[in-house]
Amino acid sequence: MSKIKSKKNNHTRKSRIKHNNNNNRKSNRKNNNITYKVCKNNICVDSRTIKSYTNKRRNKIETFVYYFYEISSKKMYELSVASYEKFKTKVGYLLYINYDYFINDYMEDIEHVLTTDPWILNKATPDELKQDAFSDGGVTAEKPYLFIWNNMKVGRDKIPKQKRIKNNSKKMFKDVYSKYMKTDFSKFNKIDYSVLNPYKGTYEELLKIAYTKCNDIDNRIFNF
Repeated sequence: MSKIKSKKNNHTRKSRIKHNNNNNRKSNRKNNNITYKVCKNNICVDSRTIKSYTNKRRNKIETFVYYFYEISSKKMYELSVASYEKFKTKVGYLLYINYDYFINDYMEDIEHVLTTDPWILNKATPDELKQDAFSDGGVTAEKPYLFIWNNMKVGRDKIPKQKRIKNNSKKMFKDVYSKYMKTDFSKFNKIDYSVLNPYKGTYEELLKIAYTKCNDIDNRIFNF
């Protein structure tokens, strides 16, 4: 009888430990969600990442994907909550790529056009702020950060070329779009971003700046 009772007690203890561990994990997740929660304009997000999003219209799809370019490895990584702890102390640049799929059906010969536009986080200089160089984008002394790009400095040959497909169909081909995005992504790893003098910081710092000192994020994520 004592052996049976002992086994039963062991099973009860193990179940209790497992239950407590599960509760601790849930509690940690809940605390993390509260710690990293940012709310503006009745929209709440997790500040450990900037989620990609897609705009769809009748004849156009735009996808905005945010990346962290790690300087030491010279590689781009898509932002995610899962990668936050891994990269938060790593130094690099914050950028996003606008992938665009447009069906030009305004002419007799329908054409499918795919393009990419990269943008990288930069900080306006005191002179630029004084001259109101970026005032149209809501850049101020309080929020001096913005996303910029300059093909002339980077070199047009480094940017993935626009792809044009002659096709009389008005239907969008998602497989073509997905393949184009993956092909372009690999090319962006080879660009020397330092020529644009982007803002350099840790993964953690860059995200904090994006959510507190960049109107571009306010407009794009929180619909200001």
